[in-house]
Amino acid sequence: MNRIKLFSRLRFIHEKPIDPAYFTGNSKYYSLVFQLNQHIRNNYLDFNQKVESKHNLWMSQHQMVQDLELRLTNDDYESLVHKLNVLSGVKDDPKILSFLNTFVSSNNSLVKPPRPEIKLDEFGRSLTVASRKTSRAQVYLVKGTGQVYVNGVNMAEYFNEIYDREKIVKPFELTKTLADYNVWALVKGGGSTGQADSIAVAIARGLTVHEPAHHPVLYENGMLKIDRRQVEKKKTGQPKARKKNTWVKR
Repeated sequence: MNRIKLFSRLRFIHEKPIDPAYFTGNSKYYSLVFQLNQHIRNNYLDFNQKVESKHNLWMSQHQMVQDLELRLTNDDYESLVHKLNVLSGVKDDPKILSFLNTFVSSNNSLVKPPRPEIKLDEFGRSLTVASRKTSRAQVYLVKGTGQVYVNGVNMAEYFNEIYDREKIVKPFELTKTLADYNVWALVKGGGSTGQADSIAVAIARGLTVHEPAHHPVLYENGMLKIDRRQVEKKKTGQPKARKKNTWVKR
């Protein structure tokens, strides 16, 4: 009798679902949304950033319903496409490209032709660009005596903090070319920290144009890659992005 009761109870024991979207009304759709959100967070991308619309790149709403067996309303489809557009800004991660290829229409491809190689102009200058937060920098690099100008002003006058000036000259220190080049930088947007970071990356890229042998040491020190992290926005009802008001019981 005890064995029969035990067997009857075991029939109703189920394993706990691993996918958190299992309990939603549209599990396939929300499972994809959870994965997209996780990839966006891991790459420090902004969910609300304005990105170029790429509707022609992705499957249509009808194709996603037919091929991926999703239940999509018009709002769900637009939200999904926006997240795909945000995540498509990541170009160097094969896992993300493989994930995004699931949503690409049959006539398109995420793989773009390689960018044209940056070369020196007729005056021996390299022109490179970089960004950090909301700052954007264009840097002309030419053989010289170590002069650095930012928006037409000497670097020491433009940046008051020595920490910002140290970041700008760091690529020259790593490559031991501190007095070998002149820099003319045009930068806009953001604050001093973002502007200094963007100029430093653009200078490092310019050094690799002049001398490709500098690439390994600059790459190992993270000077060639744009830092895509953004400041998290303040939340309504909170002092800061994550800081909460002190709760007092009495």
